[in-house]
Amino acid sequence: MLPYLKLPDDKLIIGYGKFPYIIEREFSAMYVQLPIFISEIETAENKGSDELIIVNSHGVFQANIPSAHFRDSNKHLGLFLELLKKYALYKNNRCCLVVSENQCFFFESEITESNEIPEGGLLKDAQGNILSMNSKHFIFGY
Repeated sequence: MLPYLKLPDDKLIIGYGKFPYIIEREFSAMYVQLPIFISEIETAENKGSDELIIVNSHGVFQANIPSAHFRDSNKHLGLFLELLKKYALYKNNRCCLVVSENQCFFFESEITESNEIPEGGLLKDAQGNILSMNSKHFIFGY
């Protein structure tokens, strides 16, 4: 069994090691983690789904969820699955949306659900810095 991910506070603050996140498989046993930082906003009038998720200054996804839908995880999942599809097509690479330690969604040519999430190998952040080697990609308890 692999050990859980351990990260410094500066990585924890911006969402690394916490669910949900996207994992991009660059090569065999080499992954990039892209956190999805969720924040609540007052309203989303006149905003399309492309405007609800942005890449913030730390290079991670920021999901701006309207208050009316903030506690509706099914609406979040739909938004995150659309993000997964767009990102995977943009990168032309195999990607995975990880929502818990036993639920994820892979996208190759279509979305498939799995209870086996990516783990191990070399894990990097969005800037290419090494986060861990041969560990789970999440922090225990998050």
